[in-house]
Amino acid sequence: MSPASGLPEAHGESGGVTSTRRANAWWPRIHDTETARRVARQAFWAAIVVVVITLLLVGLAAAGKPVGGVTPIALVDAALFALIALGIRRMSRVAAFAGLLLFGIEKLLMAQSMNVGNLVTAAALLFAFANGARATIAFHRLRSQEQKPEAGAPVAPE
Repeated sequence: MSPASGLPEAHGESGGVTSTRRANAWWPRIHDTETARRVARQAFWAAIVVVVITLLLVGLAAAGKPVGGVTPIALVDAALFALIALGIRRMSRVAAFAGLLLFGIEKLLMAQSMNVGNLVTAAALLFAFANGARATIAFHRLRSQEQKPEAGAPVAPE
């Protein structure tokens, strides 16, 4: 067990830690509602990053220095992602999937004009939105399992 994470470490032939721990940071195992909330937080922060970057680009456009063809209409996009962030924070599956789809579609439409740095950033944010979608699904599944009495367990009379 790793003292820092409480997760078992994977050891290679040399006895060292393999890349499994790093992969878990990108695609962590969701085993309870608390880990689901922690994983969904990635999507929340991804949405906040999108809002902040969009607002910065709109500000530059308003100052007469447009970047990447961003116009003030992008404020609508910032508002949508702000709502998505709030929804994800409340563990909304609809908000999580809306963030994943909206961000994915926007990046597909912009793919030809993106440089390598933008592609890497977009991929990391898309990954965070995907994690948020799976975390919100797992959260609701786990929460409903916690609320159901176990099969065969006696039920107290009301």
